[in-house]
Amino acid sequence: MNYEEVIELLFTKRPEDTHNSVEAIREIARTLDSPEKAYPTIHVTGTNGKGSVSLKIAKALESSGLKVGLFTSPHLVSFCERIVINGIQIPEETARQGLLKLLNLDNDLCFFELATLLAFEYFRDQKVDIAVIEAGIGGLLDTTNIILPQISIITSVACDHEDVLGKTLEEIAFQKAGIIKPGIPIVIGPHADLAVIRQRAADCKSPLYKVESQPGFYDVENTAIARQALKLLNLSSPDIEAGLRWRPSCRFEHIGKTILDVAHNPAGFIRLLEAFELSFPGRRFSAVVGMSKDKDVRKCLMMLAERADHLYLVQAPIDKAVPAEEMGQILRQNGFDRFTAGLSIGDSVREALASEEMVLVCGSFYIMKEVRQEIFGIKVAHDQLLLNRG
Repeated sequence: MNYEEVIELLFTKRPEDTHNSVEAIREIARTLDSPEKAYPTIHVTGTNGKGSVSLKIAKALESSGLKVGLFTSPHLVSFCERIVINGIQIPEETARQGLLKLLNLDNDLCFFELATLLAFEYFRDQKVDIAVIEAGIGGLLDTTNIILPQISIITSVACDHEDVLGKTLEEIAFQKAGIIKPGIPIVIGPHADLAVIRQRAADCKSPLYKVESQPGFYDVENTAIARQALKLLNLSSPDIEAGLRWRPSCRFEHIGKTILDVAHNPAGFIRLLEAFELSFPGRRFSAVVGMSKDKDVRKCLMMLAERADHLYLVQAPIDKAVPAEEMGQILRQNGFDRFTAGLSIGDSVREALASEEMVLVCGSFYIMKEVRQEIFGIKVAHDQLLLNRG
């Protein structure tokens, strides 16, 4: 099979684990000679902000002269974006061979298990000095939780993935707290300061460092969390500051009169709308939005409807995407009829940009590839997916 065929097969796998325990994954890793033990790691989880914090930390470590692996999810354009070393993504051929090896080892592994094990092996084979590992969903039962990190980080806790993590903040926090290991320092953001997390840290005798609330643009909070973790690693101030200037694409990314942001749950939408008002006080906007079925779709749509003049509803090219017509029905039922549904992602962006208003594109990661291609009019390259704000 070529690379495209292997990735197509990968996407037929269930996205998250539904039966393998962390210990079962650890056993599978042992058959690969436990690649996750070959280098130090930093473990990052959280409802929102974990991708940005992971990138900032990785870039600071890279600035200090280290060879740094970075594992994140999901991707915007290419699967290979998930696994990078010093900003260079895993080659397609290496990913193809590695995935086939893992599929032959255990064909019942899910998408995220395969991606995680591939990253662990690739980082070992490439002899990284350290790797920053972003958890997938939760933490306690997450495939990434087989690592023993130097530092654990919980960026935030909010309602998301309730079908997997629980219906309450306490239940979700319990899952996030599962990455805390005995004696390992834990850094928590201001929106992760819950009793269950503090109790887990106390039980594990893990030094806990809480970052205080940060006013203003939401990335200021991500920056503060990353700075605290980097201080524990004793990096120099110039290297820390060099890393903190970075943030991933589609996190309040300003292109012309368009803002791209992958806010996809109510907490994320609150921060996005706060950032918009902070940057463009009183400005109206149209929004292009696509959502996934495992999110609080009604609440997110109504938060947009309260502020937007018009919504363009689109369907991401993934199985769990909410059909545009279904989102339209939700809006109608709640008394909002200023929307367009049924256009392609590209056509929706073009129609939205034809107006004089600003355009906010948000929701699913998986609409952003087509959005960026429409805006730039070219194939999106990997080096367009990281923003250096220095």
